[in-house]
Amino acid sequence: CSLHSFIMRAALLPLALLPLLVGAQSWCPPGATWIHDHVDVMMDRYGITRVVYEGDSLVGGFMAQKLRETNVIAPWGSSDYTSFTVPVPILTRYADDIVYVWDWNNAFDTLMWFGASPGQYWSGPGMDDDPFNRITVLDTSTVSIGGIQLRQLIVQRGEWDWMPPDTLRERIGFSINYLNGWSWFIT
Repeated sequence: CSLHSFIMRAALLPLALLPLLVGAQSWCPPGATWIHDHVDVMMDRYGITRVVYEGDSLVGGFMAQKLRETNVIAPWGSSDYTSFTVPVPILTRYADDIVYVWDWNNAFDTLMWFGASPGQYWSGPGMDDDPFNRITVLDTSTVSIGGIQLRQLIVQRGEWDWMPPDTLRERIGFSINYLNGWSWFIT
């Protein structure tokens, strides 16, 4: 009887862990790669940024996803590209519909809040709660991309009249802000 009980428990263990696996994969599944344009008007450069999921690591007592960023850039008007891999990885974690990023304050801070409703907001990572640092949800919906249903939020970055609304999608990130909430002034 104890062998039968052990086998039943062992068979049910993967089912018990399934919600944890599904939740962990909703943000950054194995093999995840993001590629986007890189335009740095302050340094007069343009090119492509590629961010690749490298694996998990324990950071600040939480299991975090390690993302590695590589930029292939050239001066404006030139095709003299150079490649540069950022030595410090982007560290993220996912919990309760929020993607957190390890910021310059050496703590996890909100990067993306997929569970937010219209009117709710969060501040960019490492930023104080100033209206100009807020990411405010204007609308929410669900979109099917590649047969996968993803949550989509239309957000406004700060109280900038000239800043157009941005689209934030699960597993993809921002359309303008890309993966990090502070790249809007560079990319």
